[in-house]
Amino acid sequence: MGKDSNSTRISIPDDAEFKLESFILPKCYYGDLKSVLIPKGLICDRIKCLAQEIFQTIGDKSYTNVKRSDTLEIIGLLNTKQLENKNVVIVEDIVDSGVTMVQLLKTLDEMKVKQKWTAILLSKRCKRKFEVSDLYFIVQEDFVAFDIPDKFVVGFGLDYNQKYRDLGHICIMSDAGIEKYKVTE
Repeated sequence: MGKDSNSTRISIPDDAEFKLESFILPKCYYGDLKSVLIPKGLICDRIKCLAQEIFQTIGDKSYTNVKRSDTLEIIGLLNTKQLENKNVVIVEDIVDSGVTMVQLLKTLDEMKVKQKWTAILLSKRCKRKFEVSDLYFIVQEDFVAFDIPDKFVVGFGLDYNQKYRDLGHICIMSDAGIEKYKVTE
């Protein structure tokens, strides 16, 4: 794994994968996971390096199955004046298409925050989806722990339909695992 010379982020190569057998994982997940992408110890060390003091915790939700919903649901914000003229650090688990981040940054601008930064655990190397009016927001990745390949990952708090959050490592989902826990409507 190479360290990006222009920042503190660690870039995970596209072909980097650890065999599941090298780690202690719940037996029920074998067959659902393809491999471990980032071991727990490495994740913990990187989080310590990126730790920031945060004013308030606000959550968001924008995915069901592997599909992004059209709306961003912000959880925990009582009113739009709460963050006015405040410094805000956005702590995001993963940025893939970037649409959620762009929506959140636009919302914070509308709330008239003083300054905003982003701290991101995983930044996927994939095509980002932006409209021309969103170009201002493309480079808003201030602190990134890992650049990862464009693979569907779970574990260490990342879920797939409320499954796999309990894994201590960040793992790549197998197609069988995605199909097994797919939500049908």
